[in-house]
Amino acid sequence: MSNDWPSVNRITVMGRVGRVKEYQFDDGSIAFHVAIATKRLAPSPKGLVTVMDWHNVVIPGLKRVKQIREKLYKGTILYVEGRVRTHVYDKGTETRRIYQDITCDFYQVIREGQEQTQIEQVDQKLKAETRSTVAGSYERFDDFHEGKK
Repeated sequence: MSNDWPSVNRITVMGRVGRVKEYQFDDGSIAFHVAIATKRLAPSPKGLVTVMDWHNVVIPGLKRVKQIREKLYKGTILYVEGRVRTHVYDKGTETRRIYQDITCDFYQVIREGQEQTQIEQVDQKLKAETRSTVAGSYERFDDFHEGKK
C-alpha cells in the first residue's frame, strides 16, 4: 500500500491588519509576522452575532521588505494566499502547545490603513478648529442660539 494520497494545503484570507512585526535572523533573512482579523456571522441564543477571528500570517523574503514596510499598517485591508503550517512546542513535561500560522505565497494590499487614519486625523482637527472658532466668536452659549454677537 502506498503512503501517497492527494492533498491540498491552501488557504485564502482577506481582512484587516492588526499588528505587523519584523524579524531579522542571524543569516540576514527577514520575515514579517502579520495578524489579520476577519469577521463572520455565528449563531447565538440572541440570534446571529459577528465574531472576529485572528489569523497569524508569516511573510518571508527580502524581496518584499520595502513594500511591506511602506504599505502594511494597522487597519490595512490585506488579501493573502498561502499554506497552513503547524508548530508544536513542548515546554517542560506538562505543557504542550500547538500553534498554526499561514505562510504567505502571495499577498495584495486592497486598501491602505494609514491613509484612512490620516484622513480621520485631518477631519478631527478641522472639527476641533471649527468648534473653537464658533465658540470663540460668541460670549455666551445663549448668544449662539439667539444669533447675537
